[in-house]
Amino acid sequence: MSTPSVRLLIGVAVTILALALPAAAAADVSPPAASITLLSQTPYLVGPGLFSVHVAVTAPDPGADRIEISAYPQVITRTDFDSALKGRMNTYVSSRQYVAAGSLDGQLDIPVNQAVSGSKLNPLGAPAPGVYPVQLQLVGPSGEKLGSALTTFLVWAPSAQNAPLSVTVVIPVSSPVTFTTSGQPASPSGAEADRLRDLSAALNADSSVSAAVLSDPLTLSGLRSGSVTDRETLANLAGTSKNGLVQVLPAYYSPVNVAALGEAGLGSDVDTQLRAGTEVLSQTYGAAPSSGTWVVNGALDGASLSALASHHATQLIVPDADLTPIKPGYTQYTFAVPTVVDYGSIHLPVLAADAGITADFAAADPPVLAANHLLAELAMIQTEQPSNQRAVAALPPLGWQASPAFVQTLLTGLDGNPLVKAVTPSTVFSELAPKELLTRQLASPGTSSGPASSALSADSAAIQAARAQIQAIDSVLAGQSGISTAALQLDLLAAESASVSEAQRHGILTAIGAAANRATRQINLPAAGSMTLTARQGQLPITILAPPSLRARVELRLTSQRLIFQPFSLPGVSCRIPTPTEEICTLSLSTQNTTVKVPVQTRSSGVFPLDVSLYSPGGALRLAHDSDTVRSTAVSNVGVVLIVVAVLSLLLWWGRDLRHGRRARRLVPSPVEQPDQQEIVWPDDPLVHQFFTTPAPQHKPNGDRSISEGT
Repeated sequence: MSTPSVRLLIGVAVTILALALPAAAAADVSPPAASITLLSQTPYLVGPGLFSVHVAVTAPDPGADRIEISAYPQVITRTDFDSALKGRMNTYVSSRQYVAAGSLDGQLDIPVNQAVSGSKLNPLGAPAPGVYPVQLQLVGPSGEKLGSALTTFLVWAPSAQNAPLSVTVVIPVSSPVTFTTSGQPASPSGAEADRLRDLSAALNADSSVSAAVLSDPLTLSGLRSGSVTDRETLANLAGTSKNGLVQVLPAYYSPVNVAALGEAGLGSDVDTQLRAGTEVLSQTYGAAPSSGTWVVNGALDGASLSALASHHATQLIVPDADLTPIKPGYTQYTFAVPTVVDYGSIHLPVLAADAGITADFAAADPPVLAANHLLAELAMIQTEQPSNQRAVAALPPLGWQASPAFVQTLLTGLDGNPLVKAVTPSTVFSELAPKELLTRQLASPGTSSGPASSALSADSAAIQAARAQIQAIDSVLAGQSGISTAALQLDLLAAESASVSEAQRHGILTAIGAAANRATRQINLPAAGSMTLTARQGQLPITILAPPSLRARVELRLTSQRLIFQPFSLPGVSCRIPTPTEEICTLSLSTQNTTVKVPVQTRSSGVFPLDVSLYSPGGALRLAHDSDTVRSTAVSNVGVVLIVVAVLSLLLWWGRDLRHGRRARRLVPSPVEQPDQQEIVWPDDPLVHQFFTTPAPQHKPNGDRSISEGT
C-alpha cells in the first residue's frame, strides 16, 4: 500500500473518531437524579396562615416536571406516625394538587384553613390540633414518579391548649478523640472543628429555649490546645449557660465503664474521673454542673448505679432499654412520666428516654428533615392526652454526633411551641412527681466481662505503675518548676476510657513514661569517685547535679556496711538514720551543684563501697544511683589498744630480760678469771656471800654425825 493511501486511511479514521467521541460523551452524561430536599419549614401554626416549605428541587426537565402535594388526615397513634415516617400512609389522601417545578423559587407556600389571595394552591384543612402528614413527590410529564417522596408534617397548634408536653432535650457536645504523640487529646480536624464551632454557636444563639448539654470533657480538653476555631467553640459554650436556660450535666472526664474499672482493680479512679470531669466543665462553662441530675447515655448496671448514688445523684435520665418494661396497662399511650429505679438500697427517680424519639436523632434523613420529624413526633405525643401533664426526654443514641443544622432546627421549632415546652432535666423532676407504684429495676443489674474490660484488666498494672510514677514526679517537682503533672494525670484518666482502643491506651502510657523521664533526667549524680578518710571520724561530701530552675525536692539515701552514719542538721535538709549503716536525707535543690557533707565514723581502715541513690520523696521512684569508693587510713580504738599492749609487753620483756641477765652474770664466774692473780669479788647477795665464805663441814670417822660449828 502506498504512503498516500495510508495517510488517507489514517485521516478517515481520525475523522470518524472525532465524530464518534462527542456522541459517546453525550451518551455518558446522564440526566440529574430527581430529588426534593427540605431546607426549612414552618415548625407549627397557631392559627390560619401559610405553611411555608423551603426546598431544593432537582428536576430532569424543570419546564415539564411538576411537584405533587399530597395532604393526609391527622395521625392519631404512634403506630400511624411511624408508618408515615417511612412513607406508608394508613389513610386516604385528603388533598392533592400540583405545582410546576420550574415555577418555584425554592419556596412553597401552602395555605392552611383559609384561602390566600394570589395563591395558586388550595388551602389545606386542619380541623383539630394535631399532626398532619404532607408529602411532596416530583412527577414527570406523564405522571411518572421521579425520585423519592419527601414526607414532612404540618403541626396545627392553636394557642389554647390544656397542658403542653414537657420535653428535656439532651444535646451531646463531643467528638471522636484522637491523641497526640505525647498522649494528650488532640484538637479536632478541620471539618470536625467547624462542626463543633457551628454547634456551639447554635446553642449560644437561641437564648429562649431550655436544653441540657452533655459534654465530653476529653473533647473540651482537646479544644484548649487547638486553633482559632476551637477557641471560638469554647467561647460560645461559655455563653450557653449564662442565662440559666441551658443546664450543664455532670460527666466523668472520659467515658468510662464503671464495672470494668472495678474488675481491673481501678474502682477508686471513678472518684478521680468525676473530679477531673467537673473541673473541666467548670472551666469551660463558668460554673460547676449540678451533681443531682445525671444523664446516663449507655449501659446502666449495678456498679454504675451504685457509683452515681455515692456521687449524690438524686435523679436520672436513662435509655428506656436499660430498665425493665412498664406494665402493659400503662402503655396504651406513650408513657411520659418519671418512675423510680430500685436496686438494693438505692431508690432514685428516673425518666426513661423514649426509644422512638431516640430513633429520630439517628434517622438517615437530612438533618433539617429529621429535626422536623422529631418536632412532629413530640406534638403527636402531646395530642394523645392533651389534658394530662406529661414529660419526655429526647436523648440521642450513644455516639451520635450532633448536627448544627439539626440542633438549630430543633431549638427553633421548640421556641414558643404551644404543644411542646422545652425544660431542663431538673425542671422535669420538680414539675412531675415519679409514680412510685411503677417502680422499675435494671434490665441488666449484673456486670459482664467483655473484650474492653478484659483489655483494661490486662493493662491495670501498667496504669497503676504510671500513676505511681506521676505521683512521684509531682512530689519531686511539687509544681514549683513550671512543669505540671496535672496534664499527665488527665492523660492517664483518658487511658481508662472505654472508647479508646488498646493501641491508643498503650500509646498514652508510653507517652506518660517518656514525659516523666524528661522531667527528672536532669537530676543526676556525678560519676562514681573515691573519697579518703584520714581519721576515724570525718565528713563525706555528696554532690547532686540539677538545674536551679527545676527546684526539685529529692531523697538522698546512703548505705555502707563499714560506716556508721552520724546525725546532723542543715537548713533545708532533714535526715534520719533507720540503721547505723544507712542514712536518708530529704533536701531541696536550689543550685546547679548541691553538696551535702555527711558526718560518718569508720568501723575499720581499708577500702570499701558507699552506695549513693537519689529517690523521689517517699522512695517511690529512683532518680539516680552510683557506688563510690571510700578509703580509710585511720586506726581504730582496738588497733590502738593492741599496739599499746604490744609495746608495754615488749618493754616488760626487755626489763625482765635485762634484770635476769645481770643476775646470771653474777652467779657464774667469767671463764677468763685468774684467782691467783686477783681477788675474787663476790656478789652483793648475802646468801651467795655466806655460801662461798663459810668453810665446809668436818666429818668424824667414828660415825659422829654432828656438824661442826658453822654449818
